[in-house]
Amino acid sequence: MIIPVINCCTSFYAGFAIFSVLGFMSKNTGVDVENVTTSGAGLIFVAYPEALYQLPVPQLWSILFFFMVICLGMGTQFPSVETVMTGLQDEFPVLRGRYSNIIFRLTVCVMGFLLGLPQTTQGGSYLLDLCDFFVGWPLLLIGFLEVVAIIWIYGIRRFTEDILLMVGHSKAATVIYYAYFSWAMTLATPICVLMIIGFEAYDYERYPSDAPRWAEALGWLIVAFVMMWTPLWYIVKYLVAVMRNPEGLSSWQVLVKMNQPTSKWGPAEPQYRTIPRYQRSGPDHVPQRHHADLENPVVTGSNLSLPPPYPGNGYDQIQRPEKDNKGFDGDIMEIENTKF
Repeated sequence: MIIPVINCCTSFYAGFAIFSVLGFMSKNTGVDVENVTTSGAGLIFVAYPEALYQLPVPQLWSILFFFMVICLGMGTQFPSVETVMTGLQDEFPVLRGRYSNIIFRLTVCVMGFLLGLPQTTQGGSYLLDLCDFFVGWPLLLIGFLEVVAIIWIYGIRRFTEDILLMVGHSKAATVIYYAYFSWAMTLATPICVLMIIGFEAYDYERYPSDAPRWAEALGWLIVAFVMMWTPLWYIVKYLVAVMRNPEGLSSWQVLVKMNQPTSKWGPAEPQYRTIPRYQRSGPDHVPQRHHADLENPVVTGSNLSLPPPYPGNGYDQIQRPEKDNKGFDGDIMEIENTKF
């Protein structure tokens, strides 16, 4: 929550610097502000350098400005690249090895470098403008589908409880996630994103009229390329499951089974696995103690921490751990009075 607030405040504060420069240029040239320059690259490489030229010691201010641009670019690249690499390493654990991790990260960076080279050519500015024009569409569409899938299909209550397991069940976190977060993710976020998509579609204008038609088609191919991976991977997994069908299930049964959580799904901490809603059953289930019929279980062991009970979510069936003086270091957990 802190990061989005800081981001919004920074954007609001940056507006003063941007529009003061544009206003200065508009007054000097006698041109309306909206016609002074374009956004994006034109603003950075045309508007600001011209404004910096008017300042005392323009060389110093220019160095500081473009050094800031480099830092912003690197700061943007780090989370973007790390997100891709983390997702691939989660899917393919073999990439987490000591040497394979280095080779994998180097390969990703080299591929990104090679993909960026065309934008440094003589026509690179047109390619950059093309990507900038269309890149917002997949972000909006994927964001809306993610909200629908997580909040409306998986469930806001389940998702909130999962988050609280990770951040802790403090009073502040409970109020934030149940009072604000639930309302924002359930109603405000999907409505706002859907409205933005609607306004963008209503005000959509063809990619610059002087550009060839194939350029606009290329832009929509970029949108499709970004959005196709989730459904494509889902189809691949389904086809593989159908071909590896040792139980002789029908296609529909394979689809239903494929959409069920596996035994690996759930909290990483073993004490949280005792919560009833995380208990799994099925042929791929890893045997664990079942606690659907718990009667006052007692979990002992030092340094263990369980969330406080909330009626209806399964935590009320588990008592808080009691400290002991047996010298346990938190790796031993005993469950008593359990019915199976």
